[in-house]
Amino acid sequence: MKKILLIVMLFCSVSVFAQAKKVYCEIVGDGNFKGDKVKVEVVFGDTEDAVSQEQAKKIKEDKVQFKTMLDALNYLAKSGWELEQTYAIPETAGLNRGCVFHYVLSNKISD
Repeated sequence: MKKILLIVMLFCSVSVFAQAKKVYCEIVGDGNFKGDKVKVEVVFGDTEDAVSQEQAKKIKEDKVQFKTMLDALNYLAKSGWELEQTYAIPETAGLNRGCVFHYVLSNKISD
C-alpha cells in the first residue's frame, strides 16, 4: 500500500512541474458611449519574457492600428493568445462618460 501511495505521489509531483508558464497582456479600450471613437492600446507590461517582447516589438514595427477592441483581440488570437477575462470601468467625469474596457489575455510559454 505504501509503495502504491509513493508512486501516485511521484506522478502527481511530476505533473505539477510539467505545466507551462503563462504570460499576460491587456487590451485597453477607451471610448464614448456610441463606440464610434475608441482608442485601443495593447499593454504587455514590463516583463522580460521573450513572447511578450516579441509580440510588442512586432506590433510597434508593423505600426498596427486597431479600430476596435475586437480587431486587437482577433490579431492577438491569431498569435496564440487566449482571452482570460473582460471587465469595464465606467468613467464618472467628462462629457462623453463612456467606459474603459479591459480584456486580459494569456499565452503559454515553455521554460
